Amino acid sequence: MSSTQPEPPTTDPPPGNSGVTDSLRDERAVSYALGFVVVFSVAVAGTLALFVAGVDLLSDVDRDGAIAAGEANVDVVHSEVSDMVAQGDERRELQLELVDTQVRLTDSQAVQLRLESDDAALGGVEYGTRALHYEIPPHDTTFVYALGHVYRVDERGDGSALSEQPPVFDVSDRQTRLVVPVLTGSAGGPSEVGVTGTGERELVALQSGSRGSLTRTGTGGANASAAGVDTISGTLTVAGVTHPSVWVTALETTGFDDVQVGAEGTTVTGAFESDRLTLQRADIAFALGGDPPP
Repeated sequence: MSSTQPEPPTTDPPPGNSGVTDSLRDERAVSYALGFVVVFSVAVAGTLALFVAGVDLLSDVDRDGAIAAGEANVDVVHSEVSDMVAQGDERRELQLELVDTQVRLTDSQAVQLRLESDDAALGGVEYGTRALHYEIPPHDTTFVYALGHVYRVDERGDGSALSEQPPVFDVSDRQTRLVVPVLTGSAGGPSEVGVTGTGERELVALQSGSRGSLTRTGTGGANASAAGVDTISGTLTVAGVTHPSVWVTALETTGFDDVQVGAEGTTVTGAFESDRLTLQRADIAFALGGDPPP
């Protein structure tokens, strides 16, 4: 007696379902591909963002370092040259640490100082001076030194005074004292100092011509101090300025009264009244010292 063996179950898909299975497989494949593309895009975008942020950060660090070095160098020029004039020294050696820098003198005596007083014997005093430009071209920043005053011009062309580096002017009821360095040019030529690049350089300040000192006590005017000595009064005008606001800050910081900008915006005037007026000035030229960097 023969027995009938049951047929094994088939693994073939039911009739009509093969297309559905293939479609599901295709959808999964597309889904995996899209997921990979999205993840890869996010990773690439994140990497690029980090790279850009890193470049910007390094750029900011470079900029901050160059500008900080510039401030330190012009502080050396400001303090050493002003002290040189006040002490009557013939020479000062200035050690500078340059970072992407060009140092030059303006071609003309663009800035003028006029001192006018009610003292007939004093009359009018006027000096013209070049300006020393400490330029940092990669960061569009320039430090300007003129009449013993330092200010900074940024990439927008705006000037901002460095309050810790005003001119050596000291105005009080007791005395008006003015220390005025007059920059005449370069010891090697009429204007060019020729310091460019990065590294340590020595800039030498030299007394290049006449120097003068005057002191006036009292004017014979109508105003009398408590000690019975007539005061001396007058005005100081800085002309040929391109950033008047920094000179307003300079004169106000050093004690001048009634500081005003002229109608054309190229002059700044301040008033003084003291028992005594002292003026010290010297012609200063610059030369290069030491060996240039390799």
